[in-house]
Amino acid sequence: MQHPGSGRSFLGIGSEAPPPSGPEDHELKAAMLAESRALTFRIRVSLWSRLTFRGDFDWMEFSKTLERSQFRRYKDREEVRQSWGWSGLVPQELNPKFRGQWLFGIGGYRVPLYGKSVRV
Repeated sequence: MQHPGSGRSFLGIGSEAPPPSGPEDHELKAAMLAESRALTFRIRVSLWSRLTFRGDFDWMEFSKTLERSQFRRYKDREEVRQSWGWSGLVPQELNPKFRGQWLFGIGGYRVPLYGKSVRV
């Protein structure tokens, strides 16, 4: 993932992909929060942080920020087609009051195998 707010999609599908602009997705939020608490996820991120010389990963700050984040569905199939997954900062045009918060959207996260890592 690029620096938060860069508007780049992950999975390499469309570097200028639109952010998810549909309704909030509470199931995705619950799945992402559960995954962030999983021991295997924490081991991988901690290892990555040390291997890239970033030092100890601040789990408390990460957890608080993730809890405040927005998780949205895509409004239509065209948004999904342009980007199966999106992460970055909430664009001001979507909602100015959430400026600076993280925004996540994953199309098809309920699909077996593809969405396994973010499913509850």
